[in-house]
Amino acid sequence: MNGSEAADERRRFPRVLRNVSIQIIDQFNPRTGDYSAGDKGEQSSRDISAGGMRFVSGIPFDVKSRLNLKIKIEGWAMRQKRVGVPMGMTSLAIMAMAEVVWCESSGSGKGYEVGVKFIDIFEEDHKALKEYLSAG
Repeated sequence: MNGSEAADERRRFPRVLRNVSIQIIDQFNPRTGDYSAGDKGEQSSRDISAGGMRFVSGIPFDVKSRLNLKIKIEGWAMRQKRVGVPMGMTSLAIMAMAEVVWCESSGSGKGYEVGVKFIDIFEEDHKALKEYLSAG
């Protein structure tokens, strides 16, 4: 069983096939004690849930590494009244600390697929993410 199959069996929140932009702000590897600024480039998710996400990266990450993520949700204007987001916002940036659960080479050999679980996210951001995911 590969990492993504194992994660599927343990998943509390169903993943939704949505492509959202993410930016890795910084990362910490508890195994080595190394801290580094993120690659600052935008990554794209493969799927996302209220509990975590899967994305493609040009670099591998060690399991248990902590990533400080900025998740950008486009088209937010249609949902803003329901969760109290100020008028005029067309996108929403959610900040989340995530832990790498698995990382494996992509099938194409170009980069890596990374599965993370959210370990720290503001309550309002979590509420907004759930709203976005349930909107279909």
